[in-house]
Amino acid sequence: MGECMVYRLFNKSIAALCLAMLALSFQNCDKGFKVLDDFTSFSSTTSLGSAMNCSPTFAPERVPLRLLSNLEYDFIAADVLLSKRKPSADAKFDIPALGSSGFSNTSMTSEASTPTISDMTMEKYWTAAGALADEVIANKAQSGSAYSSLAACALNVSTVSETCYASIARSLALKLWRRPLSETAPNNELSRLVALLKGGASFEGGFHDLIKALLISPYFLVVSFN
Repeated sequence: MGECMVYRLFNKSIAALCLAMLALSFQNCDKGFKVLDDFTSFSSTTSLGSAMNCSPTFAPERVPLRLLSNLEYDFIAADVLLSKRKPSADAKFDIPALGSSGFSNTSMTSEASTPTISDMTMEKYWTAAGALADEVIANKAQSGSAYSSLAACALNVSTVSETCYASIARSLALKLWRRPLSETAPNNELSRLVALLKGGASFEGGFHDLIKALLISPYFLVVSFN
């Protein structure tokens, strides 16, 4: 069931990626987000941007978007998931041609002539996400593993509490999506991710699905320049 939910998220992620690219391309009055250098500084109350003071005449402007570079993807996998792999090489990530900006990772997002991300590109991100999730689960018993750090409250307990489920989803999403989750209707991201985490045949299965879903999301793969 959990894998089916992840697959539905994957199918939607291509469309969502296009919508996210459009939405993020315009600066607005919401809090922004950015990649932080120090992932240890994250907490559930971390503010990743300050709200803009908008006047009635505020005119949104276009903010360029870019994909995470292959190097950034690998560094995040190492920093957050403690991966020993090089997912960009293992999954054979594309190396796009340089865009007009001079950077290869903008040519599929911010270049007016080629704002396209192919199904094949998304398949490679899907493969990398699955391999990283597999690695986290496989290294569960190792001292200082990502599993023991990211899901500490679920270790050595007979029943995982609702508070623990929510804490795991909030913490991991904050690290990978670089912003807090929405927890209110109509877009309650926390409740959907908790449902995914709880939907596996076991806690490990649900945790695997959560990691994979977060990694294939446009909120992870796409970054704004602001």
